[in-house]
Amino acid sequence: MLDALDADQRELLSALVTPHGWIPDFLTPPPTTPLPDIAEELRALRATPLERMLADLELAADDGPLHPLLARGRVRPDALRDRIADVVEAYWRHVIEPEWPRMRAVLESDVTYRSLQLARGGAAALFGDLDPRVRWREGVLCVDASSRLEDVVVAVAGRGLPLVPTIFAPHAITLVAPDQLPMVAYPARGRAALGLQHLPVAPEAVAALLGRPRATVLALLEHPATTTELAARLRVTPSAVNQHLRALAAAGLLGRVRSGRAVLYARTPLAEAWLGSAG
Repeated sequence: MLDALDADQRELLSALVTPHGWIPDFLTPPPTTPLPDIAEELRALRATPLERMLADLELAADDGPLHPLLARGRVRPDALRDRIADVVEAYWRHVIEPEWPRMRAVLESDVTYRSLQLARGGAAALFGDLDPRVRWREGVLCVDASSRLEDVVVAVAGRGLPLVPTIFAPHAITLVAPDQLPMVAYPARGRAALGLQHLPVAPEAVAALLGRPRATVLALLEHPATTTELAARLRVTPSAVNQHLRALAAAGLLGRVRSGRAVLYARTPLAEAWLGSAG
């Protein structure tokens, strides 16, 4: 995948990641919609004010020297911004887009789960298992983002606080610039499944009653998922998965939840109790 990028593109991508793992905030702005579109995101990147881009590059460097590629870009910041946007678009096209349907399914599943947590238990339930670095105490959200940063207090004050699930971050992160709209990105539930080649094994009692294929589908739904995601994991067609999903739903073992354009299937409390007792 990365081999599709030339050496200059790979060097620029590497230059944008600082030695301590930070990237400039203008590359990851807070989303303006629940389901942002890549074309809109790239247009916003290409329209980044030059002063903001240069300030974010310096801030991410944390008083260290800029990579020579970025330092030379100060002469023509508009050209640098265009090069950065081009290489981000190329990275998307060659590396992310082929896997995007599976990634999006995981992200939308996480959003659905968090929405249910918020509805059932409020902010305490929402933030309780978001990430070990995140704590909710008496109306104050604390994020241990980095030991390199001084403590920063940001008042949300009606501006909203986007919570952004991500496939790539190992822990919760925030924007580096304290004057930006507050945002917390956190590891999405189920993201580890994207790299798994094996399938979960359902209890034998469940497999004997439902049949192995349907029992495997039920076991896969530890986290809500779409038909497309399940088909990719099982290496079968979506129509084949739909047959199993309809049968499991008719038996009261699955429910359906709409998340944006996607329909997610989730195990019901009956299914959870049954799997637990059978296991």
